[in-house]
Amino acid sequence: MMKYGQGIPLNLYTKLTIPNLLFSMPDIFLHIHKTGGMALTVALERLYEKSKIYHINGEHQQEDSIKFKNLPPLERNRYNLIKGHMFYGFHEFLEENVKYFTILRDPKKRIVSLYNYLYNHRLYPEIQNKNISFKSFLKEEIFATADNGIARFISGIDYNELPYGQSNKDLYEKAIENIKRNFLFIGDVEEYDASLLILGRLLNWPKPPFYDRLNQSQKKVLNVNNINFEDPEIEKYIKYDKMVYTFAKEYFSDQIIAFKNNHKDLIAEFKMQNQKFQNQKMRLMVRKLKLKFSKLIHNS
Repeated sequence: MMKYGQGIPLNLYTKLTIPNLLFSMPDIFLHIHKTGGMALTVALERLYEKSKIYHINGEHQQEDSIKFKNLPPLERNRYNLIKGHMFYGFHEFLEENVKYFTILRDPKKRIVSLYNYLYNHRLYPEIQNKNISFKSFLKEEIFATADNGIARFISGIDYNELPYGQSNKDLYEKAIENIKRNFLFIGDVEEYDASLLILGRLLNWPKPPFYDRLNQSQKKVLNVNNINFEDPEIEKYIKYDKMVYTFAKEYFSDQIIAFKNNHKDLIAEFKMQNQKFQNQKMRLMVRKLKLKFSKLIHNS
């Protein structure tokens, strides 16, 4: 039986890979909620040796972070990839030179997507049961990264240092400082395929970063066009995210524009091959479901 991804030609990608002095550095992926990060997270698990990946679980972010920081230095430095929902700052516990990368999304779209996603989430039934409005969702601190989550993750300023609802310009200034100092690249959901291929080139990934679309909202109860983002009680929760997003988009725009201009055929080929990858994955899932159903029938 063919595994998904098997049979996908690699030559579309290997011709892009170049020798890179950054190859030996540990890579840190900051996964910011609702920025296409889950699709990239799963792709990364196929690109790095599993035993060399340290994952921060979003539901246990603080515990997983403390656990990593308390590891012996030799153990901490054996990882090639650190990924997950975490704040900037993990490089302070590593001896190697480290570069961060992440994917961002328009803050208006991100915050509405976050609301729609959590509206249907098993861990947040109160949102749907109590029909909590978007504005109340923001004000009631139901989910921490609803308050300028982009700026907070990249700045490294957590909620103990700056409580929810009290975001200020320090987030923006620190985030910009960190981007200039330690971010190899920041992609954009609007340029997702090009962003992944650029990352693959910079980080010398051994094969194409094929991905599937994951964690999409089941029921979209809100549309971004129906929200008044000029309302001060709403705008405050994305104010510094917008500033950081605008800066990052401009800061890395030359790389994205040049890549798109120079590699149009490659991007088109990647899109086509990634669709094949997704179709293979879907067929494999259907086979597994059929097999499971068949066993259930025969054992009943």
